[in-house]
Amino acid sequence: MRPGSQRIGTYNYVLGVRNWRSLLASVHNCTPWNSHRARLLEIGVFKGTIRLPLKKAINNAATPEHMSHQEAATKTPTTERPTNIADIPASLLQQIFCLLGPKDLVISSATCRAWAALLGDAASNLHWRRLYLLRWSLPASHPAAWPGSEGRGWQFAYSNKMSALSCWDAPIKANFMNGHGGAVKCVKLCPSLNLLVSGSVDRTVKLWDLSGGVFLQSSLLHGGTVRCVSADRGMLVSGGSDATIRCWWALPDGDAPNAACPFLLSGVQPVKLSGSTAHTGPITSLQLLEQHMYSGSWDMTVRCWQRTDRSLQPSAVWSYGDWVWSVAARGPRLLVAAGKDLFVQDATTGQLLTTIDGVFGGNGAALEATYNGQLAFTGGSNEQLLMHDLRAPSKSPQSCLTVWEGASNSTITGLSFEDPWLALSSSEGISTLLDLRDVLKKASRPQKLSSGKKAREPRRRLLGGDMPAVHTVDISDRWAACGTEEGVIRTWQSGIDGGCNGGSGGRGGHAARYRGASSTGSGAV
Repeated sequence: MRPGSQRIGTYNYVLGVRNWRSLLASVHNCTPWNSHRARLLEIGVFKGTIRLPLKKAINNAATPEHMSHQEAATKTPTTERPTNIADIPASLLQQIFCLLGPKDLVISSATCRAWAALLGDAASNLHWRRLYLLRWSLPASHPAAWPGSEGRGWQFAYSNKMSALSCWDAPIKANFMNGHGGAVKCVKLCPSLNLLVSGSVDRTVKLWDLSGGVFLQSSLLHGGTVRCVSADRGMLVSGGSDATIRCWWALPDGDAPNAACPFLLSGVQPVKLSGSTAHTGPITSLQLLEQHMYSGSWDMTVRCWQRTDRSLQPSAVWSYGDWVWSVAARGPRLLVAAGKDLFVQDATTGQLLTTIDGVFGGNGAALEATYNGQLAFTGGSNEQLLMHDLRAPSKSPQSCLTVWEGASNSTITGLSFEDPWLALSSSEGISTLLDLRDVLKKASRPQKLSSGKKAREPRRRLLGGDMPAVHTVDISDRWAACGTEEGVIRTWQSGIDGGCNGGSGGRGGHAARYRGASSTGSGAV
């Protein structure tokens, strides 16, 4: 299709976006609006298809406050009547594209070569980055450095992520790892490093080769049970019952004894965060971000640490009236599970935004949230998995849905979210994946949520059953893992035996990327 050629159905669909009023008002401030209004309304593909509310919105936004509609109409250029989509100014198209979701962007790039070229520039790449981070955490390496990205790094990353997560509908491979001398309390997957990190009642942190299921290293003994771990490409941290956070930084390239593993744990004393500026009770939750680390403890506080070059500096502390079970920083919000209540705070200032009372049973709390910070998932000894709408005003009743119910007297011990899959572990010895696509689609319309109602039970994929109590679970890309009471780590890998439509080359790869970007997830919320 040559540049500027028309695809009428697609064109009408793309320009039928929401938020037209705000879009047109913003363009009115920086462009000769009457000219653009004439072009949009006079292009032949719009005739007979534009809805009256949209036409009214265009006219209202295009008319200056000091000028009547009749005066504005007389000043509208009527020289040449454009009939080609190439006549729409690039500045106007760019602002339209920045309001579109993944599905609409894919359709737009297939409309004509001119639009495809416009969607390949730096501004569009930043928009894809924003869409990616609304659904998932930062990838371990910058997408621009990925082979095959061809200048569209974040679109490439988005497509690869959707391709990887679609593999959970395909056959999976199960494995297990033995080596801990007690119950495994925490696991963390790092697929980009081919590593799994685990912590146990035996007071050690262990590193495992993820794909091979082979033990790599073990730390020196902690002063108590290792209750939480977190890791990224730059550092690894653990928290234990001895109220101490231990830190290992990645070694520079060439200094690591094993090229495949950037951390050295065996026989090395880690940096310890303890004393007057640290926690005074068992550490229950750790989360590493690009510039910060959050830690929660049974000393009823959450602490924020500033990440600098190979050091962590305390920057803030917030107190609560009960034990802190879990901490999750998502988007602009910091979520804290303390006692039976969920506290929602501003992630930057720590200001309390709202409190949701009584969502946990009191004997433990599992907490997760979408990465845009709009929805939270909670579970505990009350046997229910609840989804909370955090977009509600602070003084209004929070909307929530019951997403899943466990067996009587069971406790939800762990949650891990990789949009659209929510991994869940339970004291009754199960580890399962919940497909939340339909639930998230319903949540995109807040008026459809009402407190206390039960959602249609999501599609489930049982990973493991008839196990001893499962204490923790994690999911990342094509991998899921859990830790059990018997000291065994179980892992699952999706997309085995060619059952996944992944890949970036050829016709099949293009179709997979198109289907992936068209899927509905929390990015639409």
